[in-house]
Amino acid sequence: MLEQLIEGTNILIISDEVYEHITFDGMPHFSISSSTELNKEVLLSHHSENISHNRLKVGYCCAPEYLMNNSKIHQFIVFAVNTPVQHAYSTFLLNENNYLSLNDFYQKKRDLFHILSADQDSKPNRQGHYFQLLDYSQISNRNDMEFSMAHKRN
Repeated sequence: MLEQLIEGTNILIISDEVYEHITFDGMPHFSISSSTELNKEVLLSHHSENISHNRLKVGYCCAPEYLMNNSKIHQFIVFAVNTPVQHAYSTFLLNENNYLSLNDFYQKKRDLFHILSADQDSKPNRQGHYFQLLDYSQISNRNDMEFSMAHKRN
């Protein structure tokens, strides 16, 4: 379906998939790279969420060869991350349990948040992801911008 929408266009899809290993309720992650016919996607990610440490960002970029051939990505990325951290990540990634177990880890945290929020006027939306969404319709009928501005702290 996506292939049909962008066929014959100059659209390039850039997808940030940093939370690819964090899914809830058994729902699979859909990667833009799973489309075998697209050939117009750039997938960006990093490993910091895999180890729950958002300061150690080792990023990567996956894209069709024709997009990467003339890029300056390598020139700038090589000097942005220290070698010991790169080696640590490569060792970490050898054990799939290190990142495939993230679903259970975050699922438990999300479920606890829902339990603790159950008695509140704002109800968790089960479709939320790493960042949870709350339904505040029991509190206000304002749209999200109006509600936020009305409750803004100085």
